[in-house]
Amino acid sequence: MKPKKGLKFILTLLTFLILIAFGFPFIWMLLASFKTQAQILSTGHTFMFKPTFNNYISVFKEYDFLKFIWNSFIVAFGSTLLSLILGLPAAYAIARHHLQN
Repeated sequence: MKPKKGLKFILTLLTFLILIAFGFPFIWMLLASFKTQAQILSTGHTFMFKPTFNNYISVFKEYDFLKFIWNSFIVAFGSTLLSLILGLPAAYAIARHHLQN
């Protein structure tokens, strides 16, 4: 049974509204990363501003940011490897198990 065009439009509109609601904070953070502290705290011209890369430059100059990224990579890789080591034998056992009635 095909959904009616009106229902399909409503579902599409609802999907876009949910995507905007969940995506807006990430867009806001991305825009704030290209602003100065004064521009972030000002109430005018929220979307019209002169972007600056000084925030990104200071992160790499003042902090050992690559060390933090490397540590995060090690933790993510280790947890993924551990999940695979535990999950693959379980998945194999479930796949090979024949249900008996």
